[in-house]
Amino acid sequence: MFNGTGEYRWKSGAYFYGSFVNGIRKGEGIWISNSVSENADIYKGSYENNKKNGYGVYKWANGTIYDGYFKNDLRHDEGIMVFPNGKAAKFIWKDGVKTTKLYCE
Repeated sequence: MFNGTGEYRWKSGAYFYGSFVNGIRKGEGIWISNSVSENADIYKGSYENNKKNGYGVYKWANGTIYDGYFKNDLRHDEGIMVFPNGKAAKFIWKDGVKTTKLYCE
């Protein structure tokens, strides 16, 4: 099992660089959905048990950005969505579902 900082590439073109413990993503890292395309989703943040957990920033290929917290790969707790048109909104999420809109600008 691999421990430390390293990288992993999937056959799909997805790529991860960051921390591993016993071969599992844990700690800080960056994931790119397709490392050979400019149109890729990108996540930079915390991992636990191979899943997004804790604080991170997820940017979709369309330019939408989520800056906030994750739990088991899902948006969870407070987070700000910034849309390609420049508008932003802050939400509270629970297990990937928006529960409360706190503000919009």
